[in-house]
Amino acid sequence: MFLPCFPWMIKWVFLSNAFSGDAAVLVKMGSVTLYDESDGWTGAIGPDDLAGVPLEKAVCLPGPAGSVTVHHGRTVHGSRPNTHPTRPRPLLINAYSAADALPITPHPVPGSRNGTVVRGAPARWARFDPRPCRLPPDWSGG
Repeated sequence: MFLPCFPWMIKWVFLSNAFSGDAAVLVKMGSVTLYDESDGWTGAIGPDDLAGVPLEKAVCLPGPAGSVTVHHGRTVHGSRPNTHPTRPRPLLINAYSAADALPITPHPVPGSRNGTVVRGAPARWARFDPRPCRLPPDWSGG
């Protein structure tokens, strides 16, 4: 699913402890490019874009299991590699957007709650962000 407008927030719920070692989320304001130098979709920030992000200014968002973090969809975010041999880093992710930020591509993992209006009324008009954002590949064929 691709939204041409970015008034959306991502909420993460830590399902296990996430402290400064290798589990906590790091965030740094900035936009993300999801294509590599060969024009291939990566779905992650590329090394060239990451090189321009001052990671020393990234903010660590640690917390015990049950903690919630919220960040804007265009915020550069991630965590250090998980170096623990047996401990996974489970996480519940919820994304919320304005009702008028309508998707223009199919949702890659459709569900019964996609597009549910949590508060307010369904939109009658679509909003488009004036900042350009490249479309993802066409995943409609699977």
